Amino acid sequence: MVRNAIANTDLIIFDFPYLMTARKYGHKIPVILNTHNLEFGLWPSLFWQWLIKKFEFWAFQQADFITFCTNREMQTVVNQLQQLQTQVGVIPNGLNTKDLIRYRNA
Repeated sequence: MVRNAIANTDLIIFDFPYLMTARKYGHKIPVILNTHNLEFGLWPSLFWQWLIKKFEFWAFQQADFITFCTNREMQTVVNQLQQLQTQVGVIPNGLNTKDLIRYRNA
């Protein structure tokens, strides 16, 4: 099923690094990896944090372009994988609370 869906598209957007393993079904199709956070940074006390980081960085290197939610997360990755400098961007996923109040009062 995944193989058929990927084969009939011209761009793939994955929202989670672990989905990059499905790229094998469409290896010639450009992939954007949309990260929501750096998982390895969320769990600093876990003993397998190094494995999470290794997998995330592998996934970053497989993508054609990577979007991050914050500049800080993007810089964390680019500082360690400098070859990705031209393959990254930031798309904030926040909101202005003043707008929220304005819509609620409308």
